[in-house]
Amino acid sequence: MTTTTGLFKPAQWLIDAIGGGRKRVKVNAKTTIGNAPFWYGINRISGNIGTLPLNVLRNLEPGSRKEKSHLAYRLLRQRPNRYQTPFVFKQTETSRAILWGNSRSYIHRDGNRSELIPLRPEATITGMVNGEKWHCTLPNINDHVCGIPHLLEEMKNNPRGAVMIADKDCLHIQGFGNGVSGYSLFEVARQSLEVSIGAEKRSSTQMTRGFAGKIMLEAPENSAMFRDQQQAEEFLKEFKEKHGADGAADEIGLLRGGVKASVMQMSNRDSEFIALRKFQRQEAALWLMLESILGDDNSVSYNSEEQKQLAYLKNCLSNWLVRWEEECSYKLLSDKEFYSGSHCCKFNVAALLRTDTATTVDTLSKGIGSLIWNPNEARDKLDENPYEGGDEYGNPAITPGSPGGGSSGSAATVAHLEHLIGVETKRVNEMLARGDSIEKIETWYKGWSYRLGDRIEDLGGDRITAQQHCVASIEYIKKHSPEAGEFSLTGSAELLAKEIEQ
Repeated sequence: MTTTTGLFKPAQWLIDAIGGGRKRVKVNAKTTIGNAPFWYGINRISGNIGTLPLNVLRNLEPGSRKEKSHLAYRLLRQRPNRYQTPFVFKQTETSRAILWGNSRSYIHRDGNRSELIPLRPEATITGMVNGEKWHCTLPNINDHVCGIPHLLEEMKNNPRGAVMIADKDCLHIQGFGNGVSGYSLFEVARQSLEVSIGAEKRSSTQMTRGFAGKIMLEAPENSAMFRDQQQAEEFLKEFKEKHGADGAADEIGLLRGGVKASVMQMSNRDSEFIALRKFQRQEAALWLMLESILGDDNSVSYNSEEQKQLAYLKNCLSNWLVRWEEECSYKLLSDKEFYSGSHCCKFNVAALLRTDTATTVDTLSKGIGSLIWNPNEARDKLDENPYEGGDEYGNPAITPGSPGGGSSGSAATVAHLEHLIGVETKRVNEMLARGDSIEKIETWYKGWSYRLGDRIEDLGGDRITAQQHCVASIEYIKKHSPEAGEFSLTGSAELLAKEIEQ
């Protein structure tokens, strides 16, 4: 029996027009990063890893210092290979570790010409062979790895062109996995990604076809206007061209042959679709272990940007930082350096947690006063050069002759500063005599810090020196609770003069 299809019995062309008959969504690395929430999250994590400096440190007693002459330092901070900068290398390999579960780079040891050569994740596998970890890769002729003679020879000897690389010669950054290799994000999150990518595709398809479910045309049964599918398609095409989004918005339309137009309100399904788009952001943040993601109004709120960054560092970024640090320490240091603990690879996360200048200086000054850092360690955190005698621990702004002190500055500078220190001493003793609270003294020091900073700048110094001095003075008052007339800054002018002339 032959059946005919009218508008009241939806044909395939109508089902396609309203988004029916969708095929299974393709999920891979490209479609995953094509999804906006995942693009944001992966870029944020890998970008932060790329930005933070990864140093080679030599452990000393006390403290540690950057070992800039070490080969690993050059690979991680200056040039990992001939075509990538350190930022690009770390960002790319982190994104691969997130997406594919594994980032692998061949360690080409050749003296000063040593390199870290990335291996394609889609053409490399990792497994155990006779109790040892190996990486098998299938490079193409354009890969940089093909320029290494012994690997090129191995490719020629292997019928399939595969190369086996021992784990000791491979920098392997792996994500969460089975302990040998990591799990691919777009494989374990396939179902979530299918829903997210499918929603994007559905929205794009509707916009492209010009049908957004706003108007539905209803034709009477057995209408002479629509005897076959071709006539129906021609009518819809003409209607869309005249009254669609790109047509004349103010024109008056005329429907003939008993055709009626019904304006459709937002359905429950449409509301669910909008809610789904919002949930996609939250789900992406869960997969990537992000504390917050742009566009998600339900994200956790924090009292300050510093607390927000600290939560992000603790719950998300630290997982990747430790993976990088441990792998680089084990593979790029010598056995003696690694097992003796004399050297290590360590990220400097200070740039991520850096606050405003006043807060940073306040924190560092308190650290110096409490003997947590010496002045040179504090200056290093501010990217300032060290000075002679700054490796000693002490509180030079308060205690004359303490470690960190030393020779005095020029007579003119000292004389100018002695006058200022005398004003400060007098005002503080007056406040102590009145019994003013420490809060009131701190308020006065805020203004004094600017005044003292102006004078130090005029003498060729840095305003930070004034801020450090004021913070140290306040800490001294809090700790020693001096009586009126007991507060003294004898010798501070000479110490400030030395700071200015460094």
